[in-house]
Amino acid sequence: MATTKTIGIGNGINGNHITIGNGVNTSAQVVTIAGGAAAGNSTVSILSGNAASGTQTLNLATGTGGKTVNIASSAGVNIVTIGSTTGASSLTLNYGSGGFTVDGDIVEKGQYKTLY
Repeated sequence: MATTKTIGIGNGINGNHITIGNGVNTSAQVVTIAGGAAAGNSTVSILSGNAASGTQTLNLATGTGGKTVNIASSAGVNIVTIGSTTGASSLTLNYGSGGFTVDGDIVEKGQYKTLY
């Protein structure tokens, strides 16, 4: 019979500093989180708590140097939500001389818009 396991790292209440894989790598560095085949649900939560004070910041691929960032780019059916319509929420998309590409229909306030 399979049982679930809980591993707690840095569960202190007065601030935690946790680093993983932060050495200067001289060969390939691979970090995998929940990357195994799944016969059940998988959930990875990052900064998903409710902040009582202060701010929550997620920095993803923010260092210098070129990067490729893939989000939900597999062949599966993916539902991706970015941003919020609550209060003064905003969303900024920046891009350089490589251009900006949209593939598929765009829904604007419940109505489909076709791009040509």
